[in-house]
Amino acid sequence: MRLLFQRPVLRLIVIALVVVTVQSTLLTDMRPFGVVVDLLVGFAVVTGVCAGPEAGILAGFVFGTAIDLLLTTPFGLSGLAYGLAAFLIGLLKSTITVGQVWWLTASLVFAGSALGVALYLVLGTLVGQEGWIRPAMITEIVVSAAVAALLSPLSVRTQRWAMRVERDT
Repeated sequence: MRLLFQRPVLRLIVIALVVVTVQSTLLTDMRPFGVVVDLLVGFAVVTGVCAGPEAGILAGFVFGTAIDLLLTTPFGLSGLAYGLAAFLIGLLKSTITVGQVWWLTASLVFAGSALGVALYLVLGTLVGQEGWIRPAMITEIVVSAAVAALLSPLSVRTQRWAMRVERDT
């Protein structure tokens, strides 16, 4: 059993189940500024920042698939948006020569989460979901990204454990 949990994918699945449970129970009632916060995109982006773009795609797919199992939106939409955002932010982080400092991580997580939520809304509109592009989406993007950035110290530790990252990339 111990060897089973040495694999990053299984660790990501366990974390995804916990975060999906928190999001679908606790955060549906707690709505800062009237927004249901999307924690999963933040965790996917943190993986891209800590472990690189390839790990970010994997985490985006796992976390997106986990939430898509609960939503009535097109299946795979969340995984695509989260994976793209985590990959792009991981790629951006790999070009920065500064080490892993808290403010840089929080800034990248904010930007990546905002990108992920925006991609989700735009891609949803492109596949036929009506009413997703509206003025209130700016509030949704900013609030979700801010919460992800505030939770980044916790999610960095979690995702480093999941991906078995000893030091920053």
